[in-house]
Amino acid sequence: MRDVIGQKVRHKRFGRGTVTDLSRDRIVVAFEEERKKFVYPDAFYRYLLFENHSMQSEIDVVNRAHLREEEKRREKQREKEQHHVRLLAMKIGKKSQAIFNCTREEAEEIFRSGAAETGIYLNGKLKGKPRIPSTLQPNSVLIFTEKDAKSGERRVHGVAMADAYFWGGDCEDGRIPLHESHAVLLPESTAPLLRDFEEFSEFCGRWGRIPFKTCSPDAVRELLLELCERLAGSRKEAEIKELCRYFLRINRYPEPVAEKEETV
Repeated sequence: MRDVIGQKVRHKRFGRGTVTDLSRDRIVVAFEEERKKFVYPDAFYRYLLFENHSMQSEIDVVNRAHLREEEKRREKQREKEQHHVRLLAMKIGKKSQAIFNCTREEAEEIFRSGAAETGIYLNGKLKGKPRIPSTLQPNSVLIFTEKDAKSGERRVHGVAMADAYFWGGDCEDGRIPLHESHAVLLPESTAPLLRDFEEFSEFCGRWGRIPFKTCSPDAVRELLLELCERLAGSRKEAEIKELCRYFLRINRYPEPVAEKEETV
């Protein structure tokens, strides 16, 4: 905006005035009886009008951009409030967690890209279309595992929370975004075996052609607490503890990780 100092303006109540000062967010106008400070550029779509038509056209452009930004901020706030309400009403389902079958290389690519694929329906009316992960939601952990071809043992490559705004029932593209702060790719040397956890015994056999299966929060809780112990003292300790705390909180478990550690 070109120099507005000295420009004449009109105010519905104070009448004609002259701009005497302008800062990043304040404008000062000298009216006949007194000087007034206004918020800039808000005042020009609420109270003030340039007498110079060219100047008014310029400020109209600024105002429209400002209004668009204001609407974006309001919309973002509305979405945040709606999301909070939805989280409060969220039901913690018995099948709200996911175990994926993938190679180490595929797991690394998932963590690099920040999203996991649900695969496609193999038969029925929806054959060929992306699978809808309807039971997954912000409280879901994604566990990435692989069955070793030689030993037959299934190991865990990594764990990640689903994105805080992910709702499986709304997913149409078959992509589950990972949480930006709670995703841990495990060192191969500390990758646990699924058979070590009774709750996961059903996933240790033949997998089939689907990319992921679902399991309970209770099973995942035990796995995460075990990982916290295994990774204690390692460079991954803080990451896995933060993920575990987040998981416990959003799945409404009462005890934090620290309490679990103090009792072992």
